[in-house]
Amino acid sequence: MYRGALVITTCGLIASANVGCVSGECGEGTVRYGDSCVAIDPFDKTPPQIAIDPPLYTREVGIVRLTADEPATIYYTIDGTPPTLESPHEADQVVISNVPDDANLRYFAVDLAGNQSDEGSRVWIIDREGPAAPIDFKVDLAASTRTVSWTPPPDPRFGGVVVARVEGPLVSPPISGETYAVGDVLSPGVTIVHAANATAGPGSFMETATAKPGMVRYLAWAYDDLHNYGPPAGDYQLVPIPPQTGRLVITASNGEVATSIQPSHISFTGAATLSGSTLTVKLSMKNETSRVLFAPKVLVTNGLGTWSNSDGVVATFPYRAYGGALVPNTSNIATWTFTGASAATTITLDVDVRDGLVLTGTTRDTVTAGRILDFSTGKLVATLQAGPTGQGGGAQTTRGGITPDGRLVIGARTTATVSSFDLATGKRIMGTTLRPQKAHVPQLVLDKSGSAAYVLVAEGHPQSVNNNGGSQTQLVRLDTATLTERGRLSLDISRNRDIAISPDGKTIAIATGVTAKGVIVVDLPTFTIKTRLLPGFRAQCVLFSPNGTQIVVVGEQIALYNTSDAMRTALFTTPGTNGKVLRASFSAPDTLWIGRRNESATININTSATQVFTTLQARMLEFFDDKIYTSSGITISRVALTGVVETTLIGATNLDGHWLGRSPF
Repeated sequence: MYRGALVITTCGLIASANVGCVSGECGEGTVRYGDSCVAIDPFDKTPPQIAIDPPLYTREVGIVRLTADEPATIYYTIDGTPPTLESPHEADQVVISNVPDDANLRYFAVDLAGNQSDEGSRVWIIDREGPAAPIDFKVDLAASTRTVSWTPPPDPRFGGVVVARVEGPLVSPPISGETYAVGDVLSPGVTIVHAANATAGPGSFMETATAKPGMVRYLAWAYDDLHNYGPPAGDYQLVPIPPQTGRLVITASNGEVATSIQPSHISFTGAATLSGSTLTVKLSMKNETSRVLFAPKVLVTNGLGTWSNSDGVVATFPYRAYGGALVPNTSNIATWTFTGASAATTITLDVDVRDGLVLTGTTRDTVTAGRILDFSTGKLVATLQAGPTGQGGGAQTTRGGITPDGRLVIGARTTATVSSFDLATGKRIMGTTLRPQKAHVPQLVLDKSGSAAYVLVAEGHPQSVNNNGGSQTQLVRLDTATLTERGRLSLDISRNRDIAISPDGKTIAIATGVTAKGVIVVDLPTFTIKTRLLPGFRAQCVLFSPNGTQIVVVGEQIALYNTSDAMRTALFTTPGTNGKVLRASFSAPDTLWIGRRNESATININTSATQVFTTLQARMLEFFDDKIYTSSGITISRVALTGVVETTLIGATNLDGHWLGRSPF
């Protein structure tokens, strides 16, 4: 290393000064360095050191800079061959453009005293994958005070967390490689409210803002030292919506639709047309709350004998349905028809706007990806656009979930595609293909906030997979807003019979349907396989107990395992015999329902008491609100816990598969 005073002269130009130069040549005690002569330290025996940019972990290589810590010539190669004095070289700093990500850099440097460094090398680690989602993400609402809390995910290069307030559709999550500050807008209505670098232990954020009736929602993303963003964590609190009652006055003579009593968070506009004695009203309803209204409907609470096209009766009142969903600040239009009208007719409507839950299920249909039912009435309120078609034919769906912002995210049976459908319009908004053909998506589950999807994607057509003992499968994590991939985990051979996420959102269990492969348990904070449960029988279903302390594996036997240590605690024979086990669901902490192709059964996991319902077919079976919902593959039945069918949901047709899903509110 050079330690003396640095003297630079330009030979020829200042030869008359004769400082280190003799007749254009460098004099004693100096060496030529470019066009200059530089004094050297005769005691310098230290080789130069080279700094490299980009660092070992990088999102991409691109431009490479090698910089010496003293005047030195740097020799290098980028194809893995040993550098020599004949290799490309530059003085002091080398800048190499357009370096590929798989480059193998090798280099050394020689300083002015002739000291040569040892050869160095660099093969970059390309990292574009962010950390796991923040853990235990929670939103608390007390009056106008909002408190958001979380625990950072385990990551050796954890960088920090950004939090966004969500008051509109999330069109774009944070872009990896970018940095964000408080006040930045990801998309209209989605604003960064907290941005902090890594800190030890749990984090929190608090703000004060009046909560508009509907929903208060926040999302958070963890990032690493390269600002790679991982999947989102989310939570929300529902803010009660007061009764939305009002009065509309329709005047036939001028076609005017006026609101004489305005609901607080719903607005109406419209126009009437009189043709003969029929008055047709196009009535638009706008959602001015801060959350999606699922299955919105307008009840008419005063008697109207002339209204001819109501959709049925709810709470003793006739109603008009307004689709599967109505997102905030949007409108939907329904046609109302009144008979026996004249130019002198004035109609007063006392209205009560209500919303509720929607229900859908796996569909095998070339016309639609699914039918959306009003959960309370059982009637069809929306039909989805056809989904993607793969080899084997049919726009067939498998399993999915409904997000808080009114989307159905669902997998395809004959192509490895996940699609997002707008429940307000029925249109397919976007899709992502996770594996080339032939492949399929047998299972998909959302986290409790609807922010992240966990998808099983498998090689081959499902029929050949079932007949040949399974296929190579991967677990893929997606951001539900954009269907951006946020991690992929290889699972080996699986038939992929079922998937479940724990109540705390930290664990996924996958029933492989292969005896030797058992149930795969995945730790979500690290996105790694935690263990395999091998019950000794073919696992057809897997689920967590309501309190999350047990993993329940169901086939022709039922095995119970502790979630904490994977120890088996009980083994039962599965009740019933008529048909393969297809679904299972808890109706109480100790009561497990089992759905077979041709019958249903229950077992008490504490007492072993069983009951079989021989006429209750259950290709699909789920528990909602103290009722069991089953399907024979044609329609859906609402069943009392005694096993008695109470009603058939008339809007459900062409069902095929084993999944029923409901909106979050």
